[in-house]
Amino acid sequence: MPEPEHMPSRTLPSWLVRFCGRTWRIIAGVGTTLLLGVGLNIVATWLTSSKGIIPADSPWGRLFAQWPWLLLIGCCLVLLAFPIWLISRWPTPPAVSPSPSTEQVMLAQTRQRVLARLRRTYKELLAQSLQGHAWIDLGLTEKPDVLRNATTLLLRSIDHQSERPLPAGTGILEAFDLAEHELLILGEPGAGKSTFLLSLAEQLLARAEADPSYPLPLLLPLASWAEKRSPLQPWITEQLRQIYGLPVSLGEHWQERDQLLPLLDGLDEMEPSARISCIEAINAYHLERPAVPLVVCSRLADYEYASAKRRLVLGRAIVVQPLSVAQADAALAEGGQPFSTLRTAFQNHPTLQELASTPLMLSILMLTYRQVPIGDLPAEESQLHQQIWQDYVRHMVQSRGDTARYPLATTQRWLGWLAREMRQRNQSLFSMRHLRADWLPPRERRFYWWSYPFLGGALLGLLYGSILFGPTQNLQGGLLLGAATWILFVWYQKLYETDPIMSLSDESTTTRSWSATTFRQSFPGADASKLRAWRMRRHQFQEQSERGTGWSIRQAADNGLLLMLLFGGVGGVLTWLTYGKITTGVSLGLLFGVSFGLLGGLNTAAQQATLRFWLWQAGNFSWDGEAFLEDATTRILLRRAEGEYRFTHRLLMDYFAELES
Repeated sequence: MPEPEHMPSRTLPSWLVRFCGRTWRIIAGVGTTLLLGVGLNIVATWLTSSKGIIPADSPWGRLFAQWPWLLLIGCCLVLLAFPIWLISRWPTPPAVSPSPSTEQVMLAQTRQRVLARLRRTYKELLAQSLQGHAWIDLGLTEKPDVLRNATTLLLRSIDHQSERPLPAGTGILEAFDLAEHELLILGEPGAGKSTFLLSLAEQLLARAEADPSYPLPLLLPLASWAEKRSPLQPWITEQLRQIYGLPVSLGEHWQERDQLLPLLDGLDEMEPSARISCIEAINAYHLERPAVPLVVCSRLADYEYASAKRRLVLGRAIVVQPLSVAQADAALAEGGQPFSTLRTAFQNHPTLQELASTPLMLSILMLTYRQVPIGDLPAEESQLHQQIWQDYVRHMVQSRGDTARYPLATTQRWLGWLAREMRQRNQSLFSMRHLRADWLPPRERRFYWWSYPFLGGALLGLLYGSILFGPTQNLQGGLLLGAATWILFVWYQKLYETDPIMSLSDESTTTRSWSATTFRQSFPGADASKLRAWRMRRHQFQEQSERGTGWSIRQAADNGLLLMLLFGGVGGVLTWLTYGKITTGVSLGLLFGVSFGLLGGLNTAAQQATLRFWLWQAGNFSWDGEAFLEDATTRILLRRAEGEYRFTHRLLMDYFAELES
């Protein structure tokens, strides 16, 4: 019976085997290139050229004159690669896997960095919160009849479902613990729900910092869920990447180990049908991961409307109670002399007392009418509400920010347009990267799609014509070539615009199916999903910089210029060495550089610049959008976190959206 084969008893160091594994490929590649490149070029030149095997005017003439030696060197390199390849297949000592302690240390360091980032983000949001200017301890009541859990099912036939107050002094963290880490926060607009959620996030951060096994509390706006309506787990992973800049692999790792604590804000910030679907997605996620703590926040009326069809399966629901007249009056009295005029108007105006029953409106009143005389206020609630917001915006614009550059009328017009567009697209966050062609009015959109290809085609045609045909000879051919090239880029951009994966705007199901169907009809047998995946990889450099402002132009232009210099320089040098003419090398180097620069980002930069120009020309928004958004943040009209902006409150966004355009 033959003896079984055994692996060699001797082993080689792992570093040597890895080195040989890389080296043999390089040596074999160089040798093969010499054999095929030199051999094929000599044969092709001999068959097609009348100047002999090696033309005398070739810049490689001296080198190729020794072609036998080049072929010999190529053969030697290929032969040398064989024993090196054998060494790369030699066995190595058993690899020592990283110790668990090493991996745990790395994850712990990453966790500490994420905790520090979350601490900074939540601190910024709380500092920019309007309720922080008049924060008063609010009462909380429990409302069990809006949930679906064991208690409500068992007590369905008993009248124990009414709203009941929690003990005085109960904080949001205590309510979270009483709910066994499954909490729904409800309240009227401006009641302080989001501020409570931010406060809870900070307190849970303290627990996570003290206990390495405690999950990370992550504040996530639910408005973006309505765009794709995907299962909650992949949506959370994507939000971690977009909002907090965490790698997808890290988010998936933490979710698999139940190391994330979602704090879902803004269930009311979507259309009713999407709200019901979102409740179903939250319940499905909670059913799959029952050990994961979960908090949801919503307006009371909007959730009660949705709960008639679907209810959240959570432990407890609490309702943030409004301020009493005595609490609001005490807050004004504590403010002292600067608020004496406001306090007098408050005591004599019943509608104002009712309106100031939320911390938001009380803060707005204190910011607006501090040491400012108050005129006659309307008695009707809706008119009074409108008047207060109008006075607030005027006071903030006149007392803060760059009044000369962004006066009141301009600020109102631009923020009004932004609020209407965000509300139409069901967005709560905005940055300049969100701009697409469909944000333009119809007239300017037509101008955009006409000016972008033809102006770019003319400029590109002048360049191509000068390079290929000379500055004066046959310039028409260059113009046609350049225009055709640019129009191809524009066609690609339009296809990219309708891509449901890459586009951030709401699109109907018809549009999404049209994109894939059109591609299949145009290219039979092709897979549209592969096209979308390729485009996503191509735009990866843009997605990685989404959290910064102004990436659309600056980042794309930098990337395009880098590729233009790289490929243009390499192409120009190789052309000069091949043809022996510097002018030819410069011309074709420019051609290569511009082409690859367009592919690498210059096209995107030009597209965004053209889009901003027509948006500014329509009077809808500032050309320098980042500067305007920062100015609005200074005026407490917007608030910023992680490079994105949102209105200071949903009610303020509604006020701007209802202004006349």
